[in-house]
Amino acid sequence: MEIEKLKKRLQKATLITGQISETVQMFTEQYKPSPIGFIAFDHDYYSSTVDAFKLFSASSKFFLPRVICYMDDCIGGDWELHSKYAGELLAIEEFNQNNINKKIARIEGLTHKRIFPSRWNDMMYVFHQFEHPLYCKHIYPDKNWQLNLTN
Repeated sequence: MEIEKLKKRLQKATLITGQISETVQMFTEQYKPSPIGFIAFDHDYYSSTVDAFKLFSASSKFFLPRVICYMDDCIGGDWELHSKYAGELLAIEEFNQNNINKKIARIEGLTHKRIFPSRWNDMMYVFHQFEHPLYCKHIYPDKNWQLNLTN
């Protein structure tokens, strides 16, 4: 990759290069991002995915209560044999076991909700931060979406 050439083309983004184990530690404090609502994980290996998940230990002010996550390495060709016992899926399993109030889970049924179902639908997960101050705030646009049983 021609890093300097790429950096010159970026207008609204910052390219951060280096070992994820080192760069993830300083990301939120150095760059102070707006609340993160989406992360694409493409780390290829269990160890780098575990390192990337350390981002989720940062203050909740850096995240929306739920963060949509694209997990690139949980589905692949027949030779890849992905399972919850290796790679990215193992990193998710261990993250969930080690965190009581934070979980990463596949968005179930997403394929059935899409107009054009696609393979990437099964690669979409959500990071739940249950103790986030806004986790229980109702955001559905129609406040009267439930059947009123008081009348």
